[in-house]
Amino acid sequence: MDRLDPAIYTIAWIAPLEIEAQAALHMLDHRHKGRFPVGRGDDYVFQAGDINGHNVIIATLPETQEYGTGSAAALASQVKKFFPNLWFGLLVGVAAGLPNLARDPPLDIRLGDVLVGLPDNERAGLIAYELGKETPDGFQLLRFGRVLANTETVVRSAIGGIKMMAPNDVDEFLPLFEAIKEKEHPRGTFRDPGQEKDVLYSSNSDGTFQVVTRHERPANKRTCVWYGPIGSGDKLVKNAEKRNELRDKYGIIGLEMEAAGTMNRIPVGVIRGVCDYGDEHKNKDWQPYAAAMAASYAKAVLHNLGPGDAVPKQSDTSDVPRSPLKGVILCDLPPKTDRFFGRKNELSDMAKYLEGGSEGKKGVVLCGISGSANILDLKQVMVGPLDLTAARSLLLWRAVESERSVNREDHRAAGQTVRALYSFPLSLELAGILIREDIVPLRSFAQDFERNYIRLVKFQVDPGTWLWNTNGSLFAMFSALHGSLIARNPQTAYLLSLCSVYGPCSIPISFLRRLELHEGLAIFDSINSWSQLRALLDNDIALNMAIYEIHRFLLVNKKRDTHGGLASISLHGPLSQWRLATMGEDRAGWIMQASYGLARYIQTHQSLQENITESGNNVDITLQLLNLVDRCLDAIFTYVGNSDLSPPNGRYASPFYTISSCIADLYLSLGRLETAKKLFSAAIDHIRSTQVGARSDMELIHLLRGFATCCSGTGDLVAAKEALEWALAIEESAFGPLGKEAVHTKALLQNNRLSMAIEQDYRFRKAVAIIWDAFRQLGSMQDNYELRLRSIIHIAVASMVFGTCNMIAQLWAYRSR
Repeated sequence: MDRLDPAIYTIAWIAPLEIEAQAALHMLDHRHKGRFPVGRGDDYVFQAGDINGHNVIIATLPETQEYGTGSAAALASQVKKFFPNLWFGLLVGVAAGLPNLARDPPLDIRLGDVLVGLPDNERAGLIAYELGKETPDGFQLLRFGRVLANTETVVRSAIGGIKMMAPNDVDEFLPLFEAIKEKEHPRGTFRDPGQEKDVLYSSNSDGTFQVVTRHERPANKRTCVWYGPIGSGDKLVKNAEKRNELRDKYGIIGLEMEAAGTMNRIPVGVIRGVCDYGDEHKNKDWQPYAAAMAASYAKAVLHNLGPGDAVPKQSDTSDVPRSPLKGVILCDLPPKTDRFFGRKNELSDMAKYLEGGSEGKKGVVLCGISGSANILDLKQVMVGPLDLTAARSLLLWRAVESERSVNREDHRAAGQTVRALYSFPLSLELAGILIREDIVPLRSFAQDFERNYIRLVKFQVDPGTWLWNTNGSLFAMFSALHGSLIARNPQTAYLLSLCSVYGPCSIPISFLRRLELHEGLAIFDSINSWSQLRALLDNDIALNMAIYEIHRFLLVNKKRDTHGGLASISLHGPLSQWRLATMGEDRAGWIMQASYGLARYIQTHQSLQENITESGNNVDITLQLLNLVDRCLDAIFTYVGNSDLSPPNGRYASPFYTISSCIADLYLSLGRLETAKKLFSAAIDHIRSTQVGARSDMELIHLLRGFATCCSGTGDLVAAKEALEWALAIEESAFGPLGKEAVHTKALLQNNRLSMAIEQDYRFRKAVAIIWDAFRQLGSMQDNYELRLRSIIHIAVASMVFGTCNMIAQLWAYRSR
């Protein structure tokens, strides 16, 4: 096996938790093959790769080892000893966020936000809040909190380069997150769990908790980066009172457990994703998303350093030396485009480089004319989405010929455009031409492209404009390829239409083979469409051949399992976008069919654990399909009319009931209460409208309970009470007042009434405080008629809203004493 040379690695990426290390590995541009030499006394194994030309090692704690400052110190010590030319380190992972909504301006930290440790005017960037001494005046931090080493200047400069882009600094790293959010880990993917699952609690003096009302952020402002001091200690904080005490005392924005043990051994930059609020409601649900966001920011920091010259030197353990690559064939590619000229110097340089005497493998990438690879007997390589830097550079080079003359606002707009086009190279080429020819402005391209998709992708490109020879438009190219699929095998085209609804998400082959179709759904394309699609899905060989055809024509991504078999496929984003836009009158039918099949599959497998990951761990199949579910729901609510979904006579009312009832529980289990409530409500309306038999009584009871749970979680206690009372009436009628179901619902109702009483008491106390404050102000405004009138109005409104009219006389009497 190849041995890696520790001397050439200059950056240490420390990710203590397993999920943090997995996110880090996905950020590597290249993963270096081989192993570092280890001997007695070496306790850790390191992973290696490079990012933006910088050689990086990833260090993590072994499984089951306790994490904290001690473990982190041991890991950092060995990293420093093992890698002699270490430049700096990055400590990247998850942390508790410490919001402070009472501050001006509010510190509205949310789950999934990024925390970056930087000093402010008074405090250090990292505060070891447990290092200090007890004094007569209380606990005092050692050296007033400045006991830890400072982050390297170059890291702070790179972070400053990103921070300068605020409030658009997220554009620097969000595309990096988009590239890995669908990657799988043992517990699912790195996707955003959803803002509706982000719940912040405030603690009351009596030990109870109350949900803090916060509005959801707009989609384009979902993530924020917060810069400031971060607290580091050896104890896990799971107490809201302790959290607030540390926040207010030291002015910190987050809490973590490794930096204090690392900093004086390796001067690390601390980058953390918020996965909890450091209170009693702490859990691990947000760790993957938070770890991925922190890793994306860390990679953006390395991009801001500028490119390095990473070369992973390797030494073979074999005694037989490897000879350098020899025997070079230089091909004079035919100049069929106006872009091929003056290549003599390049060919000469290539010959010198390839024939040189230095050791190691060498290679040169030749960008030739479409089809020339077949003549030269070269292997075809699929070009996937580009990373942020490459995609933005390609777009701006096409649009303005140079990236240097572009200002900050254009850089931000370019990032938005890259995300809208899924970083697909061909789409970026088209976008650059549309911008350069003044057809669509760069700063509004992302919005204009979505609104005018059909018109823009039909744009006829001058063949001389492209790097390769082509005729017609991107739209025409997809249309021609789709026409070829239909001509060869209509069943294959049906499979493409079905998969287009699922978009660029990973589609398990096991799911396609068991997909259940709703035969009652009609589309205009063909009366035999469903039967032909069913025949294709039922035949493994036919399905594999169809996937091969789509892959050959349209470069579909294929992923294999650990045994080498085909595990899943996914379409390129622009391809699924094009197909969904060109389905015409059939679009709603395809969307409902794909959604129905997915819902029935989830319903069948909801209680099972199936292994569909490469890691060999059991993962709930429904979580693996969550991305597809999200995509289908978005398509339904975007493209299918409400009248077609509404019972009892809606064209798609029946399949939509199945979809809603099957996946509402999934969203409820994930804490996405608003979506779950919407689906439960739709399913309840269907049963109530159709008035079907006794079997629906049990279904309705289940749906009502689920709806009540969602309402309780979102604070709508009155709606929850009404749903539970309805369920109890059905149960007592069907099974008697002492039936098991009725007894259970009565217990739920009792809890609901208790919650309502607590809420009413809170509202009453709030009303008393408002009215009392108004009375006090009223007494000090003897000569100010306008202010007195305003206070009286406040008293009246509070009395009506909170139902405290009978309190006014008592308060007035008390004030008059």
